[in-house]
Amino acid sequence: MTNPEYRAAVFAATAKDYTAARAGFNKLIAQSREAGDNESLGFFLHNLGEMEARAGCYDKAHELYREAALIDPLSPQPLLFYAQSLISAFEMSNLAESVLQEAEQRLTSPDFDTSRELPRSYYLRQFELLREEICRAARDP
Repeated sequence: MTNPEYRAAVFAATAKDYTAARAGFNKLIAQSREAGDNESLGFFLHNLGEMEARAGCYDKAHELYREAALIDPLSPQPLLFYAQSLISAFEMSNLAESVLQEAEQRLTSPDFDTSRELPRSYYLRQFELLREEICRAARDP
């Protein structure tokens, strides 16, 4: 993404300047809400959730991921991102399986819209890769 405010928020998060990163992401979230841009809103909520998890604010991070997942309640994508973060940022691979199951339910729902989503094969492959990560995490705590 080329948005300079986004890049500044990511840079701040990378530098562990969580106050600046939080302010930047919150500004982007507010702008997205105001513009009615749900795609960007979900993306920025995900990014802020990831940052909050890395900052140790797990309750806030879970809340942000859940909000992102509710923006598009038929898509497995936000839940896939959440499951990935449960493994990488939260280090809670034990919870990732239940989120993956929820994502799979969305994928198999008759309401799943293949015309505006990535192919099913993409999601199936991502689910497989995440389950491999879950197994590795269980073996190597």
